[in-house]
Amino acid sequence: MINPFELVLEQLDKLDEAISKLAIEIEERRNIDFAEELCTPKEAAQVLRCSVSHVHTLRQQKLISYVRPELKVYRKSDLLAIGKKDQ
Repeated sequence: MINPFELVLEQLDKLDEAISKLAIEIEERRNIDFAEELCTPKEAAQVLRCSVSHVHTLRQQKLISYVRPELKVYRKSDLLAIGKKDQ
């Protein structure tokens, strides 16, 4: 049987991802200069080859941090540096 709480958490993660992407798009349309590539939590998980929940755990442990908390995005170079430390 499927746990309803897991379904809700899954949907919340999808909404969070969609909101982050829309916020990035809005900022880009305002011609804000992004000197570095930014990643949503889902993209960060792909870069680090881990789950989105593990990305959140890394943030809670202060191993990575949001570049722009209001957008919930990470700097790709920070993620790559974390990936190298783990190897």
